[in-house]
Amino acid sequence: MKHFRKIAATVLSLCLLMSLFACSSKPIEETAPNNSANQNQTSQGGGGGDVSSLKVATLVPGSVTDGGFCQLGAEATQAVADQLGCEAVTIEASTADKMKTEAETLAEEGYDIIFGHGGQYASPFAEISGDYPDTWFITVGGTEVTENQFPLNITFEESTYVAGVVAGMMTQSNKIGMLVGGDFPSYTKTTRAMELGAKSVNDAIECMFAVLTNIDMNEAYETSTNQINSGADVIFSNANEGSLGSIKAAVDNDIYCIGALADYSMEAPENCLLSCICDYNIAYVAAVEAVAEGIEKSDFMFIGMSDGAVRLVWNEALKGQIPQEVIDAADDTIEKIKSGEIDVPNEYE
Repeated sequence: MKHFRKIAATVLSLCLLMSLFACSSKPIEETAPNNSANQNQTSQGGGGGDVSSLKVATLVPGSVTDGGFCQLGAEATQAVADQLGCEAVTIEASTADKMKTEAETLAEEGYDIIFGHGGQYASPFAEISGDYPDTWFITVGGTEVTENQFPLNITFEESTYVAGVVAGMMTQSNKIGMLVGGDFPSYTKTTRAMELGAKSVNDAIECMFAVLTNIDMNEAYETSTNQINSGADVIFSNANEGSLGSIKAAVDNDIYCIGALADYSMEAPENCLLSCICDYNIAYVAAVEAVAEGIEKSDFMFIGMSDGAVRLVWNEALKGQIPQEVIDAADDTIEKIKSGEIDVPNEYE
């Protein structure tokens, strides 16, 4: 269930700022100018006005056609436009200076909500949010909270915990390869959760963990191949476009893989056991609705499996080969996470 959680300033100071990708900045790309309303319906204390009159913008740190994280952010902005009728745009802004200047321009143009698609937007937004009290600044991850800024935290780690249960039961070598695109909480929380899930059903599991120096397919392919050569017979990659390289390594070596963020069963129909889905569409729409309805200030917003924003998708082409006890264990774990019986650590814990 989505909720807001108060975090003490002393705890916040200990959290690491999350950074996801660094790509070149590009001009504004209009997502869906569904209406031209320019009125600012949302105050510091929340809204209460017509949600369709809100102007929403999203800044992403890379290409909106990267096939991964940034593209999902652009698609989520489109979902806000389509489902709520808001005017919405997506802009590529990768550097701290660009993040600030683009956000300032949007705020001056009367945008009510500005998303920063990644925790690296938290500090740049915090430097300027006080100058634009009629605009809400929302970052996907991060630690900064101001009068009109808060982090939207999608608990993707819940799905990777369940995937770990599956991997721990399906492996024959007791070795799992894990690859992430950066050594930041937004990445490492997913592999940490997967390891916890795997060891909850198989205490003999050995997890091989690697961080890419550059997020690209070639490095991911080589890194995953090295893990496979070291005995891994299930691999997981959360590395944006680099994930495709890991999946290719799994296909070439005929072992199981697990997809991250989106459904990769089409890319590896004979190898991808399941995919961990992070539905940014649901999260973005929920955040916009929360602002429109009026939200409590200085809170972290969490949204996850109970809201449908985080889930798993089985590869139907392989599901018939998976023992029923594995499927049952996954289903049971999902229900325990939703009920709170299993508490998967997030990036702040």
